[in-house]
Amino acid sequence: MLAIPGRGYGRKVSQKPVPVDKVVEALDYLRQNNEKIYLVYTIMLYSGVRFEHVIHALNSWNPSEELYVEYLDTDIKRLTCFVEHG
Repeated sequence: MLAIPGRGYGRKVSQKPVPVDKVVEALDYLRQNNEKIYLVYTIMLYSGVRFEHVIHALNSWNPSEELYVEYLDTDIKRLTCFVEHG
């Protein structure tokens, strides 16, 4: 994982490696002290999505929204899990 320091005018951005143990330490701290920021960082880490996109997705999230599923030919609520029994 790389940390990119803030840019100043006329300076080149340099990438510096961040040790995995520092990432784990930071995520543990966030999990214990700020669940919302921990959620944002976890989504960014596992998905590769940019910060602005995570914030937009969380702000526009509506779990009661219904979506049309073509192969079922019906509307379903988000987060519906289909369990197949066989």
